[in-house]
Amino acid sequence: MVIVIAPGHQVSERTQCGHFVGPRIAASLACGVAAPGAAGARGAVTLTFAELLKAHRLRSGLTQERLAEKSGVSTRTIRGLETGRRREPRLASVHLLAAALSLNEANTDALIAASRGAAPADAGRAAGWPGAARSLPYDVPDFTGREVELARLIGQADRSEAATVVISAIDGMAGVGKTALAVRAAHLLADRYPDGQLFVDLHGFTPGRQPLDPAAALDTLLRMLGVPAEAVPADQEQRAAVWRSELAPRRVVLLLDNAADAAQVRPLLPGASGCLVLVTSRRRMPGLPGAVPLSLDVLPADEAAALFADVCGADGEADAVAEIVALCGRLPLAVRIASARLAHRSNWSPAHLAARLRDENRRLAELAVDGELGVAAAFSLSYTGLDDLRRRVFRLLGCHPGGDFDPLAAATLADLPLAEAERALESLVDCHLLLSSSPDRYTFHDLLRQHARQLAEAEESAAGRQAALGRLFDHQLRTAVAAVRVLAPHERDLPDAVPPGALAVDLSDDAAANAWLARELPNLVAGAVNAAGAGWPDHAPALSLTLWRWLDDRSRHAEALTLHGAALAVARAAGDLSGQAGVLCRMGQSHWRWGRYEPATEHYRRALELAGRAGDQHTESVALSGLGNIAGQSGRYEQATEHYERALVLLRAVGNRVTEASTRNNLGIVHQYLGRYEDALACHRQALTIARETGNRNIESMALTNLGVDQRRLGHYREAVDCHRQALALAREAGDAYGESFALNDLGVANLLLGEHESALVHHRQALAVAREVGNRVAEGGALNGLGRAHLRQGFPAEAEDCHRKALALARETDDWNAEAEALLGLGEATVAAGDPTGAVAHLRQALVMADRIKDRHLQAETHAGLGRAFAACGDDRAADGHRRRAAELYAGLGTPEPVLSKDTERGGE
Repeated sequence: MVIVIAPGHQVSERTQCGHFVGPRIAASLACGVAAPGAAGARGAVTLTFAELLKAHRLRSGLTQERLAEKSGVSTRTIRGLETGRRREPRLASVHLLAAALSLNEANTDALIAASRGAAPADAGRAAGWPGAARSLPYDVPDFTGREVELARLIGQADRSEAATVVISAIDGMAGVGKTALAVRAAHLLADRYPDGQLFVDLHGFTPGRQPLDPAAALDTLLRMLGVPAEAVPADQEQRAAVWRSELAPRRVVLLLDNAADAAQVRPLLPGASGCLVLVTSRRRMPGLPGAVPLSLDVLPADEAAALFADVCGADGEADAVAEIVALCGRLPLAVRIASARLAHRSNWSPAHLAARLRDENRRLAELAVDGELGVAAAFSLSYTGLDDLRRRVFRLLGCHPGGDFDPLAAATLADLPLAEAERALESLVDCHLLLSSSPDRYTFHDLLRQHARQLAEAEESAAGRQAALGRLFDHQLRTAVAAVRVLAPHERDLPDAVPPGALAVDLSDDAAANAWLARELPNLVAGAVNAAGAGWPDHAPALSLTLWRWLDDRSRHAEALTLHGAALAVARAAGDLSGQAGVLCRMGQSHWRWGRYEPATEHYRRALELAGRAGDQHTESVALSGLGNIAGQSGRYEQATEHYERALVLLRAVGNRVTEASTRNNLGIVHQYLGRYEDALACHRQALTIARETGNRNIESMALTNLGVDQRRLGHYREAVDCHRQALALAREAGDAYGESFALNDLGVANLLLGEHESALVHHRQALAVAREVGNRVAEGGALNGLGRAHLRQGFPAEAEDCHRKALALARETDDWNAEAEALLGLGEATVAAGDPTGAVAHLRQALVMADRIKDRHLQAETHAGLGRAFAACGDDRAADGHRRRAAELYAGLGTPEPVLSKDTERGGE
């Protein structure tokens, strides 16, 4: 349409929709819609919100009904807004209308200002230009959390009375809520800055936009302050000078959003005090002078759940909501999108949405809204801003199967020099595409990891991805083998083929080797689980063989079973009977040491069968030894002896001295239970000799522990303490937490027999802590029983009873008959001391049944002695004498003295 306006004439015209408009709107359509309070050409018309909305709608050629369809705001509401009957529109509705009308930034700000009743400019300002500019974006009503960060920003504003400009630089990954936080802070602080609250989007990471040139940004800012176009210099430096001059007498809060880098921001900074500058960026900006950085992390779980509920109005299903926000990585953008999806689908529930998000391959697609508004699209803007090298490092790191990684892993994946990889990683951290979990350790936000993996699949060839993982797997195996060789120079169970290459890790001593294995263990296990699917089937079996003993010594049973499970799958796929049998033995060992006797037995029996079919005598011997361990732990000593002796025949035939030492050590324990102490001493001394010849400190420690038990049973308590102390020192030196917990317990028992009650308590408490830390449930039960005995000797029967009850529950849970019998014995002794001899008799009779079942003669003797004391306390001297005589006969037959109870115990029953 064509409109001609002459002074003093009323003008009306028909729009392209066929509507007639009045002269004020016609003038606005002709001149371009004027923002309330903004300077424009001479004679520009300032409109009310109703007029402004109608002008934009008509200019867009939309009917009220069509605008309602596009915006989601009802036709009735739009009609009321345009007629002025609805005078205070919701800000959310204004934003929806602006988006549907495709308004640019300036016109959107003008529409928002008009909706808030912004007054025309004050033409009487001294400079002749309009008054305070207020261009802050809409402050979302469902802003949630960030109280600590807001307090910090407001605290920074308190410094604005100082002689310098206060600058807060808010950085963080895409979608973490930087702009929302900055806008909320600016609105909260608006009354402190009466001369203006200015906002500029610098478009550092805007789809389809180049970052805003500082000169253009200065032009926008100067116009906001009311500087006429003809007064804005062409030169950037001159514009910056005018900008600083204009701000000199004013108190203004300036929000520079979405900055590309510090270079874009520096020319925009005010030069005088009294101003607060908030800068947001996806990149850290150490080059911004005087800026106080604030790096935003994802939301805490409770705040993320609250945000989800605020957006969609969800009430209930707390578990499903918690899972949703966890799957969203607690990233505000992802949480908002997920919540909005639920809000717009009435037939969905939180549980249904959680199920959709569980699939990693489709999670990013579920968190997309019209493409460019999605999480993946937000991430892509950060990625495309990188150079070629950093993009390649980022996407190849997406192939890394573990949770975190060091610079060496990155260098290996990308085939780069270490220094170059380190620089790339630090740059990715600065761009918030990676997190630095600790010095020299890096990781992804979960959604960014998926994004990087998808980029690798899209931009790297399959051969390239396989080669990168191959380099990583070779590095892992090569280093793991080297670390185990440092810790156990005579270890036999290592892969035949180790990838060639220089060792890139310092493994100069035991501490360094242990530290690397502990630090990289999650990555080693994850690599093994993923290797076969990535085209490297030999990796999991090699790592399983390399790490099994190290994992076993440290009671890392969960990781061990995962690793061995991956190796078993490979062996089964290859039809390798011997390989399957070896892995099953390692899995049986993990279950046994974890106190899971039933699955341990199943694994060992299957291993024995497969090894026999494959003619693998070595693995047969290992399976037999494992079955002997389980039988011995369950009190089936004759069966255990049979298994051990068969295993020893095979072990001597194949020359496996390390496993022979371990088997002899365990056979000696069976002799202990059967009261054959001289035979036990012989076995344990043989095991000790072989362990020292082969350099196996773990078996040496266990042999010394068991030698101490032999000496203790024979009444040689000082010799026992000496053996246990040696065993403890060796276990700690080797990092063998399993052996350490047993050595501490046995040292505590020997201390107690010597009357050293405090030392006994200290050692049992240490044993309990170590056992619980590493999941050694057998040693945990032993420590609880030891603590119970020590408390009783000090005259505290209630504490003793509590410890023994806990030990009893644990023993029954793990099916450990020896520990169950000892717990019942201790419970009976404590009950006698507490003044309930009748209850004590019941416990002790149960203990005697268990002791008879497992044929532990020493335990039988102890239980009869306890029954003698209990019946004596009941006044039944005849029964008491009978049990005392039986105890004396058993002790005499064993050739060991009866332990002497201290007077403290006797006082405990008074």
